[in-house]
Amino acid sequence: MKHLFIINPLSGKKDSKKYVSVIEEYFKDRKDEYIIEFTQYPGHAKKIAEAYSKIQDYRIYSIGGDGTLNEVLSGMAGTGSVLGVLPGGSCNDFLKSLNNAGNINIASNKNIGSNKNIARTIEGEVISIDCARTKDNYFINILSVGIDADTAYEAAKITRKYKIIGMISYILGLIVLLFKTHFSPKYDIRIILDDEFITDGPIALCVCTNGKYYGGGFSPIPFTKFDDGFIDVCYVEAKSLWYILKIFPKFMKGTHLNEPGVHLRKARKVTLECKDEMKINLEGEILFAKEIEFEVLPKYIQVIRPSS
Repeated sequence: MKHLFIINPLSGKKDSKKYVSVIEEYFKDRKDEYIIEFTQYPGHAKKIAEAYSKIQDYRIYSIGGDGTLNEVLSGMAGTGSVLGVLPGGSCNDFLKSLNNAGNINIASNKNIGSNKNIARTIEGEVISIDCARTKDNYFINILSVGIDADTAYEAAKITRKYKIIGMISYILGLIVLLFKTHFSPKYDIRIILDDEFITDGPIALCVCTNGKYYGGGFSPIPFTKFDDGFIDVCYVEAKSLWYILKIFPKFMKGTHLNEPGVHLRKARKVTLECKDEMKINLEGEILFAKEIEFEVLPKYIQVIRPSS
Protein backbone atom coordinates (compact mmCIF):
# COMPACT_ATOMS: atom_id res chain seq x y z
CA MET A 1 0.00 0.00 0.00
CA LYS A 2 1.27 3.48 -0.87
CA HIS A 3 0.51 6.58 1.17
CA LEU A 4 0.65 10.16 -0.13
CA PHE A 5 0.57 13.05 2.36
CA ILE A 6 -0.27 16.44 0.84
CA ILE A 7 0.61 19.19 3.30
CA ASN A 8 -0.47 22.81 3.01
CA PRO A 9 2.20 24.65 5.06
CA LEU A 10 0.12 27.85 5.11
CA SER A 11 -3.13 26.41 6.53
CA GLY A 12 -4.51 27.49 9.89
CA LYS A 13 -1.73 28.47 12.26
CA LYS A 14 0.87 27.16 9.82
CA ASP A 15 1.67 24.16 12.04
CA SER A 16 1.11 21.49 9.39
CA LYS A 17 4.85 20.95 8.88
CA LYS A 18 4.91 19.37 12.35
CA TYR A 19 3.41 16.26 10.78
CA VAL A 20 6.60 15.43 8.87
CA SER A 21 8.55 13.99 11.80
CA VAL A 22 5.48 12.14 13.08
CA ILE A 23 4.88 10.53 9.67
CA GLU A 24 8.52 9.51 9.43
CA GLU A 25 8.39 8.02 12.91
CA TYR A 26 5.20 6.06 12.14
CA PHE A 27 6.63 4.43 9.02
CA LYS A 28 10.15 3.87 10.44
CA ASP A 29 9.69 0.13 11.01
CA ARG A 30 6.96 -0.47 8.41
CA LYS A 31 7.26 -1.69 4.83
CA ASP A 32 4.54 0.58 3.44
CA GLU A 33 5.80 3.26 1.08
CA TYR A 34 4.98 6.89 1.74
CA ILE A 35 5.50 10.21 0.01
CA ILE A 36 5.22 13.73 1.46
CA GLU A 37 4.41 16.65 -0.84
CA PHE A 38 4.05 20.32 0.12
CA THR A 39 1.70 22.65 -1.71
CA GLN A 40 3.30 25.77 -3.15
CA TYR A 41 0.35 27.79 -4.45
CA PRO A 42 -3.49 27.76 -4.51
CA GLY A 43 -4.74 24.80 -6.54
CA HIS A 44 -1.49 22.86 -6.15
CA ALA A 45 -3.04 20.20 -3.88
CA LYS A 46 -5.48 19.30 -6.65
CA LYS A 47 -2.67 18.91 -9.18
CA ILE A 48 -0.62 16.74 -6.82
CA ALA A 49 -3.55 14.44 -6.02
CA GLU A 50 -4.49 14.19 -9.69
CA ALA A 51 -0.96 13.39 -10.83
CA TYR A 52 -0.41 10.57 -8.32
CA SER A 53 -3.90 9.10 -8.78
CA LYS A 54 -3.23 8.73 -12.50
CA ILE A 55 -0.20 6.56 -11.77
CA GLN A 56 -1.88 4.15 -9.34
CA ASP A 57 -4.25 4.01 -6.37
CA TYR A 58 -2.97 5.70 -3.23
CA ARG A 59 -4.19 6.51 0.22
CA ILE A 60 -4.07 10.27 -0.11
CA TYR A 61 -4.07 12.32 3.08
CA SER A 62 -5.06 15.98 3.08
CA ILE A 63 -3.19 17.93 5.77
CA GLY A 64 -4.55 21.44 5.94
CA GLY A 65 -7.99 23.00 6.18
CA ASP A 66 -11.27 22.33 4.42
CA GLY A 67 -10.07 24.30 1.39
CA THR A 68 -7.02 22.04 1.01
CA LEU A 69 -9.28 19.03 1.46
CA ASN A 70 -11.54 20.23 -1.34
CA GLU A 71 -8.56 20.56 -3.68
CA VAL A 72 -7.35 17.04 -2.83
CA LEU A 73 -10.86 15.67 -3.32
CA SER A 74 -11.23 17.36 -6.72
CA GLY A 75 -7.89 15.91 -7.85
CA MET A 76 -8.59 12.30 -6.86
CA ALA A 77 -12.39 12.05 -7.39
CA GLY A 78 -13.36 9.25 -9.75
CA THR A 79 -10.18 7.23 -9.14
CA GLY A 80 -9.55 4.24 -6.91
CA SER A 81 -7.57 6.27 -4.38
CA VAL A 82 -8.76 6.56 -0.78
CA LEU A 83 -9.06 9.90 1.01
CA GLY A 84 -7.67 10.51 4.49
CA VAL A 85 -7.92 13.76 6.46
CA LEU A 86 -5.66 15.19 9.17
CA PRO A 87 -6.32 18.53 10.90
CA GLY A 88 -4.24 21.54 9.99
CA GLY A 89 -6.66 24.30 9.05
CA SER A 90 -8.65 26.94 10.82
CA CYS A 91 -11.80 24.86 11.38
CA ASN A 92 -11.41 21.25 10.11
CA ASP A 93 -15.20 20.98 9.87
CA PHE A 94 -15.31 17.96 7.59
CA LEU A 95 -13.25 15.96 10.06
CA LYS A 96 -15.70 16.87 12.83
CA SER A 97 -18.53 15.68 10.61
CA LEU A 98 -16.71 12.48 9.75
CA ASN A 99 -16.34 11.66 13.43
CA ASN A 100 -19.98 12.58 14.10
CA ALA A 101 -18.86 14.69 17.08
CA GLY A 102 -18.13 11.49 18.98
CA ASN A 103 -14.40 12.07 18.73
CA ILE A 104 -14.40 15.76 17.88
CA ASN A 105 -11.01 16.35 19.51
CA ILE A 106 -9.32 14.47 16.69
CA ALA A 107 -10.24 17.44 14.48
CA SER A 108 -8.47 19.90 16.78
CA ASN A 109 -5.17 21.47 15.78
CA LYS A 110 -3.96 20.60 19.28
CA ASN A 111 -3.42 17.11 17.87
CA ILE A 112 -0.90 18.26 15.28
CA GLY A 113 2.27 16.33 15.94
CA SER A 114 0.41 13.51 17.69
CA ASN A 115 1.56 9.98 16.88
CA LYS A 116 -1.80 8.69 18.10
CA ASN A 117 -3.65 10.98 15.68
CA ILE A 118 -1.60 9.70 12.73
CA ALA A 119 -2.18 6.07 13.73
CA ARG A 120 -5.92 6.58 14.20
CA THR A 121 -6.22 7.95 10.69
CA ILE A 122 -3.92 5.59 8.80
CA GLU A 123 -5.41 2.56 10.55
CA GLY A 124 -9.01 3.78 10.42
CA GLU A 125 -11.98 2.20 8.67
CA VAL A 126 -12.48 2.87 4.95
CA ILE A 127 -16.08 3.84 4.21
CA SER A 128 -17.91 5.06 1.09
CA ILE A 129 -19.66 8.42 1.26
CA ASP A 130 -21.64 10.64 -1.08
CA CYS A 131 -20.05 13.45 -3.02
CA ALA A 132 -21.57 16.40 -4.87
CA ARG A 133 -20.31 17.55 -8.27
CA THR A 134 -20.62 21.04 -9.72
CA LYS A 135 -19.49 22.03 -13.20
CA ASP A 136 -15.93 22.70 -12.02
CA ASN A 137 -15.66 21.28 -8.51
CA TYR A 138 -16.61 18.54 -6.08
CA PHE A 139 -17.56 18.88 -2.45
CA ILE A 140 -18.29 16.46 0.38
CA ASN A 141 -19.26 18.76 3.24
CA ILE A 142 -20.96 22.10 2.51
CA LEU A 143 -22.05 24.65 -0.06
CA SER A 144 -23.97 27.77 0.93
CA VAL A 145 -25.12 31.20 -0.24
CA GLY A 146 -26.54 34.23 1.53
CA ILE A 147 -25.60 35.63 4.93
CA ASP A 148 -23.23 32.83 5.85
CA ALA A 149 -21.32 32.99 2.54
CA ASP A 150 -20.98 36.76 2.84
CA THR A 151 -19.99 36.30 6.49
CA ALA A 152 -17.36 33.72 5.48
CA TYR A 153 -16.00 36.24 2.96
CA GLU A 154 -15.72 38.93 5.65
CA ALA A 155 -14.32 36.40 8.15
CA ALA A 156 -11.58 35.41 5.70
CA LYS A 157 -10.51 39.05 5.39
CA ILE A 158 -10.43 39.35 9.19
CA THR A 159 -8.34 36.17 9.44
CA ARG A 160 -5.84 37.42 6.86
CA LYS A 161 -5.49 40.82 8.50
CA TYR A 162 -5.70 40.01 12.21
CA LYS A 163 -4.85 36.26 12.30
CA ILE A 164 -8.13 35.51 14.11
CA ILE A 165 -9.49 32.07 13.21
CA GLY A 166 -12.45 29.79 13.90
CA MET A 167 -15.82 30.81 15.35
CA ILE A 168 -14.62 34.24 16.56
CA SER A 169 -13.71 35.31 13.03
CA TYR A 170 -17.18 34.27 11.82
CA ILE A 171 -18.94 36.25 14.54
CA LEU A 172 -16.85 39.32 13.73
CA GLY A 173 -17.54 38.74 10.02
CA LEU A 174 -21.28 38.74 10.71
CA ILE A 175 -21.04 42.02 12.58
CA VAL A 176 -19.17 43.59 9.66
CA LEU A 177 -21.78 42.26 7.22
CA LEU A 178 -24.68 43.65 9.25
CA PHE A 179 -23.14 47.10 9.21
CA LYS A 180 -22.45 46.90 5.46
CA THR A 181 -26.06 45.90 4.70
CA HIS A 182 -27.55 48.45 7.10
CA PHE A 183 -28.70 45.58 9.32
CA SER A 184 -30.98 44.17 6.62
CA PRO A 185 -29.20 41.40 4.66
CA LYS A 186 -31.50 39.70 2.14
CA TYR A 187 -30.90 37.84 -1.11
CA ASP A 188 -33.16 37.29 -4.11
CA ILE A 189 -31.87 33.79 -4.85
CA ARG A 190 -33.92 31.26 -6.80
CA ILE A 191 -33.81 27.74 -5.38
CA ILE A 192 -34.60 24.78 -7.65
CA LEU A 193 -34.49 21.26 -6.21
CA ASP A 194 -34.68 18.23 -8.50
CA ASP A 195 -35.95 20.57 -11.27
CA GLU A 196 -38.79 21.78 -9.00
CA PHE A 197 -39.00 25.53 -8.40
CA ILE A 198 -39.01 26.18 -4.63
CA THR A 199 -38.59 29.93 -4.15
CA ASP A 200 -36.93 33.00 -5.60
CA GLY A 201 -36.44 34.76 -2.26
CA PRO A 202 -35.94 36.94 -0.52
CA ILE A 203 -33.96 34.59 1.70
CA ALA A 204 -31.38 35.13 4.41
CA LEU A 205 -29.35 32.05 3.49
CA CYS A 206 -29.42 28.63 1.88
CA VAL A 207 -27.13 25.86 3.13
CA CYS A 208 -26.65 22.59 1.24
CA THR A 209 -25.06 19.97 3.46
CA ASN A 210 -23.51 16.56 3.19
CA GLY A 211 -21.76 16.93 6.56
CA LYS A 212 -22.91 18.11 9.96
CA TYR A 213 -20.58 21.06 10.63
CA TYR A 214 -19.17 24.14 8.94
CA GLY A 215 -17.92 27.62 9.75
CA GLY A 216 -16.01 26.46 12.81
CA GLY A 217 -18.81 24.38 14.33
CA PHE A 218 -22.15 25.63 12.98
CA SER A 219 -24.62 22.76 12.64
CA PRO A 220 -27.29 23.71 10.06
CA ILE A 221 -28.80 20.21 9.72
CA PRO A 222 -27.59 17.94 12.56
CA PHE A 223 -29.27 14.82 11.18
CA THR A 224 -27.70 14.96 7.71
CA LYS A 225 -25.96 11.76 6.53
CA PHE A 226 -22.92 11.17 4.34
CA ASP A 227 -24.29 8.12 2.59
CA ASP A 228 -28.05 8.51 1.98
CA GLY A 229 -27.77 9.66 -1.65
CA PHE A 230 -29.18 13.13 -0.88
CA ILE A 231 -28.04 16.64 -0.11
CA ASP A 232 -29.92 18.23 2.78
CA VAL A 233 -31.02 21.80 2.08
CA CYS A 234 -31.88 24.38 4.72
CA TYR A 235 -33.08 27.80 3.60
CA VAL A 236 -34.15 30.63 5.87
CA GLU A 237 -36.53 33.41 4.92
CA ALA A 238 -35.30 37.00 5.12
CA LYS A 239 -37.09 38.68 7.98
CA SER A 240 -36.22 41.38 10.49
CA LEU A 241 -32.86 42.01 12.13
CA TRP A 242 -34.37 40.75 15.39
CA TYR A 243 -35.25 37.48 13.65
CA ILE A 244 -31.69 37.09 12.34
CA LEU A 245 -30.20 37.78 15.77
CA LYS A 246 -32.62 35.26 17.27
CA ILE A 247 -31.84 32.55 14.70
CA PHE A 248 -28.05 33.00 14.64
CA PRO A 249 -27.18 31.44 18.05
CA LYS A 250 -29.65 28.62 17.42
CA PHE A 251 -28.12 28.06 13.98
CA MET A 252 -24.75 27.63 15.67
CA LYS A 253 -26.13 24.83 17.86
CA GLY A 254 -28.47 23.19 15.35
CA THR A 255 -31.58 24.06 17.38
CA HIS A 256 -33.18 26.33 14.76
CA LEU A 257 -35.00 23.67 12.75
CA ASN A 258 -38.50 24.28 14.15
CA GLU A 259 -38.34 28.06 13.95
CA PRO A 260 -40.84 29.80 11.62
CA GLY A 261 -39.20 30.77 8.35
CA VAL A 262 -36.76 27.83 8.43
CA HIS A 263 -37.35 25.27 5.66
CA LEU A 264 -35.76 21.83 5.20
CA ARG A 265 -35.67 19.76 2.02
CA LYS A 266 -33.73 16.87 0.50
CA ALA A 267 -32.57 16.74 -3.13
CA ARG A 268 -30.36 14.89 -5.55
CA LYS A 269 -29.90 17.94 -7.77
CA VAL A 270 -29.73 21.58 -6.65
CA THR A 271 -29.69 24.81 -8.69
CA LEU A 272 -29.16 28.25 -7.12
CA GLU A 273 -29.60 31.34 -9.30
CA CYS A 274 -29.30 35.08 -8.72
CA LYS A 275 -29.74 38.08 -11.02
CA ASP A 276 -26.54 39.59 -9.62
CA GLU A 277 -23.28 37.84 -8.90
CA MET A 278 -23.45 36.07 -5.53
CA LYS A 279 -20.81 34.80 -3.15
CA ILE A 280 -20.81 31.01 -2.86
CA ASN A 281 -19.20 29.32 0.12
CA LEU A 282 -17.82 26.00 -1.09
CA GLU A 283 -16.00 24.19 1.73
CA GLY A 284 -14.88 27.52 3.21
CA GLU A 285 -13.62 28.92 -0.09
CA ILE A 286 -15.56 31.78 -1.71
CA LEU A 287 -16.59 31.58 -5.38
CA PHE A 288 -18.40 34.28 -7.36
CA ALA A 289 -21.16 33.40 -9.85
CA LYS A 290 -24.77 34.16 -10.85
CA GLU A 291 -25.65 30.46 -10.90
CA ILE A 292 -24.40 27.19 -9.52
CA GLU A 293 -25.78 23.71 -10.10
CA PHE A 294 -24.69 20.43 -8.58
CA GLU A 295 -25.81 16.82 -8.27
CA VAL A 296 -25.18 14.06 -5.75
CA LEU A 297 -22.95 11.12 -6.63
CA PRO A 298 -23.98 8.38 -4.14
CA LYS A 299 -21.10 6.68 -2.28
CA TYR A 300 -18.66 8.05 -4.83
CA ILE A 301 -15.70 8.63 -2.51
CA GLN A 302 -13.82 6.20 -0.27
CA VAL A 303 -12.67 7.97 2.87
CA ILE A 304 -10.91 6.88 6.06
CA ARG A 305 -12.90 7.30 9.26
CA PRO A 306 -10.34 7.58 12.09
CA SER A 307 -10.54 4.90 14.73
CA SER A 308 -11.57 5.88 18.26
